[in-house]
Amino acid sequence: MTTASVVQRVNPAPLSLVIIAYLSFIILGIPIGLRGVAWESGARSDFGQPVGALGALILANTISYFVSSALASRLIQRFGLGNAMLVSFLLTGVVLFGYALSPAWALMIVFGVVVGFGLGFVDAAMNVYFAAHHGPRLMNWLHACFGIGSAVAPLLLNYILAQGGTWRTSYMVTGALYLVLLVMIIVTRSQWTVSRTDEDEHSNPASSRATLALAIVWIGILTFFVYGGVEMVPSDWGARLFTAARGIEQTEANNRVSLYWFFFTIGRIVFGFIVPYFKAATLVRLCMIGTIVGAALLAAPPLNSANTVGVIGLAVGAFAMSPLFALLVTTTQDKLGPTHAPNAISFQVAAASAGIGILPTMTGFVAEQIPSAVPIVWILLSVLVLTLFEVSLRVNLKAGSIKVK
Repeated sequence: MTTASVVQRVNPAPLSLVIIAYLSFIILGIPIGLRGVAWESGARSDFGQPVGALGALILANTISYFVSSALASRLIQRFGLGNAMLVSFLLTGVVLFGYALSPAWALMIVFGVVVGFGLGFVDAAMNVYFAAHHGPRLMNWLHACFGIGSAVAPLLLNYILAQGGTWRTSYMVTGALYLVLLVMIIVTRSQWTVSRTDEDEHSNPASSRATLALAIVWIGILTFFVYGGVEMVPSDWGARLFTAARGIEQTEANNRVSLYWFFFTIGRIVFGFIVPYFKAATLVRLCMIGTIVGAALLAAPPLNSANTVGVIGLAVGAFAMSPLFALLVTTTQDKLGPTHAPNAISFQVAAASAGIGILPTMTGFVAEQIPSAVPIVWILLSVLVLTLFEVSLRVNLKAGSIKVK
């Protein structure tokens, strides 16, 4: 694997589009960051559901997120990036108001399908766009914006609750933010394009079938699937760990989940400055080891009522894992090039979305019965990501092709 900064991108995006993209990822992170804390802050009791029922909403989000992410490259080619994003933001903004007004849990699940589709397309499309136009620095900062949104979400909810609002109010505010961003997309719609170099103009994008014939793509897909669990298990079930297993009250537990996303975001900002100067393989190894150390500290028995060591572990793990997603996406662009990379990145984002839904859902069944096992799951998933990454380093792009029937 080469250093992350080897491949020079062409036609950098205008600053105005970079700003809109960053704002879109901030807002993209808010519904994800709200999910676990809103559940424990009134949604579960409003709908009369058990703890593990959150898994149904996560699964609904995940299936549609997966489908739209996997289709993103083809949707961009068919309808154009600007047009597809316009529809995505419109649907997501409207349906988030549906979350806020939903009278029944079953309707929340239906709305969750639409929300997942909108979020999944924006995630994959922005990754394809930034991989084509920018290197790992701006890509890391793009994903830092997702962390900002996820970190703000629990704080937003706590503020709303303190003002006499409910978890429903937080989704109303989020829906309004999506509609504001929709206006920006409308104004700049024609500027959103995925450019190719002059040399690349003479070659056509590979079919999905051709891209999936590469073994390295499948290893990447599996890596991103597991990574989705590594990132979201502490967020979705951290509050459950602290309240049910550590005796921390709900508001403070929500603040600790926000702290997780805060350090995750700070890490992406910091690593955005330094990733061009490191070999990707070295940085990924160090970051995964740091994540495992953080998870181990979180798993350690509390030494005091505040569980200070656990909080430190949550922060260390979040900071250490922060550059991994963006770094892996940009190295996919570098290794596969414009012929296969858009398809591969779409598949990888889809796989991450599947991991985000399936692995936390499975963890939820464990968290309901054994809340203290949450950090153990985090450790196991982190070790698996590191193992898959080491395997990927040993697969040659050309020699590693497989047949797809």
